[in-house]
Amino acid sequence: MEKQILQYINQLEGYKTAIKSLHWNASNMSEHNLWDDIAKAVADIQDNVSEMTQGIKGQFQLDALSPEKYQIKSKKQVLADIINDTMTLLNALNDKEEYIGIKSELESFVGSMNKFKYLYNIAMKEKKIKKVVNESIESYINKFCR
Repeated sequence: MEKQILQYINQLEGYKTAIKSLHWNASNMSEHNLWDDIAKAVADIQDNVSEMTQGIKGQFQLDALSPEKYQIKSKKQVLADIINDTMTLLNALNDKEEYIGIKSELESFVGSMNKFKYLYNIAMKEKKIKKVVNESIESYINKFCR
């Protein structure tokens, strides 16, 4: 079980790097701030799961952290992949009573990721609305002010 948890921790390390890239390449301030919030949530779950596991099983070896590179397919897919990887671990821990605190953390984290999916959709709608407004203003200026 510790091997599966370490794999998840290493996956999260790869997600953190990918999320920072999305943060730096955001198309509006709402999205920029949202990716920052997501990065913090991923870092927090990684730290919590790591420390709780070490409380149960003892310290990890110094070279246990070996990040798995994550290839960004789409912004929405990042959140879906994080949820899927979290659910895979959660399901593996399902009948293991000693991991009860970790399971609780993972369940809350999935809830947070679902909230972020919702907030991401709002940020993208905001971007579309701003684009329409800017195009309308530009059209008006071109038509009446030049």
